[in-house]
Amino acid sequence: MELVTLRTTAKEYQKYEELADLFAIMKAAECLEKANTRDLVQGDDYTPHCKKLIQQFKSATSVLSARSDDIRSVDDFLARYEVRRLELVAALCRPQPALTLRLSPASCAD
Repeated sequence: MELVTLRTTAKEYQKYEELADLFAIMKAAECLEKANTRDLVQGDDYTPHCKKLIQQFKSATSVLSARSDDIRSVDDFLARYEVRRLELVAALCRPQPALTLRLSPASCAD
């Protein structure tokens, strides 16, 4: 088995850490949305958690867009790492736009 090295510099290491954070935030939002849809989360718990995830999402995307040369948006991230939008559809395309992880409208059409 061949050893695969994802990074060679501290800058690359930081980039992969930031990408992992972004993906974790999107997956957490997906889980929260599914729990909300199934009525497993009360409204009093849902809203603050959702707002916190959105704030983390905004922070993560702004850091990535400022530091990364090849990942300038969430759409770039999804395409580059072949993340299927269907895996994150609840998080990415919510009916309440104020609490949606922002993507281009085309992302929700897939």
